[in-house]
Amino acid sequence: MIVYHISKDVTHDGVFEPRIPDNRMDNEDAESKRVCVSTSIAGCFTSMPMGASQLDVTNVEQKGYYKLFTIDTDKLGIPSSSIVTSQVLHEEDLVRDAEHTDEVWLLDGFTVPDEDQTLICLLDWQEESADIIPYNIYTLADEAYEGDYLTCYLEETDENVPCMTVITSVEYLLPQCDKGMSYTYAGEDGTYLASLVNTLPVTIDMDFWTEIIINDAVDMTDVWIKDALFND
Repeated sequence: MIVYHISKDVTHDGVFEPRIPDNRMDNEDAESKRVCVSTSIAGCFTSMPMGASQLDVTNVEQKGYYKLFTIDTDKLGIPSSSIVTSQVLHEEDLVRDAEHTDEVWLLDGFTVPDEDQTLICLLDWQEESADIIPYNIYTLADEAYEGDYLTCYLEETDENVPCMTVITSVEYLLPQCDKGMSYTYAGEDGTYLASLVNTLPVTIDMDFWTEIIINDAVDMTDVWIKDALFND
């Protein structure tokens, strides 16, 4: 099984130990220690602390930089008994929004090898709104409400249906940049990048410096890490 984890810590060493998240939803399981991952990169961003609705704010704070881990459970020797799928999480009401985040729990600790770690620079994304419906409401709606889960939720809970922002697709850049590529800087302060204009094969328009043009092939990994930590 291939799953993903996105970290805001660009220096994360790839060592993961199960824990109970501090930023879990109010109705989310508070007893099982786990490492939260997703079957999609978009799902990782949907699940990000502060929520997907605040991703624009988060991305400016991050200057667009995140650490992406590609986790191959077979490669790491994680048994199926230690994997809780998004379907189970939703059906057992452990994570109510798992049908939208594609969240998966890994119950064993593991270390992601270097070759399966990379920085990314988030450039753009698409999002949409979605209702957060418990699995038992879907089931009851099929049995007694002709599939109308909205009416079922309202009548059974006497509450408005909660909703969330779902990231449906993402566009990101890897640090191995080819000649001729360009991207828009996501941060508010490009002081560090601007200071490197004479030492990197890049062009930065000083009147509109947010557009960065790659003049020759370059690996921006170290630059991105230093930029992310600049004035951190």
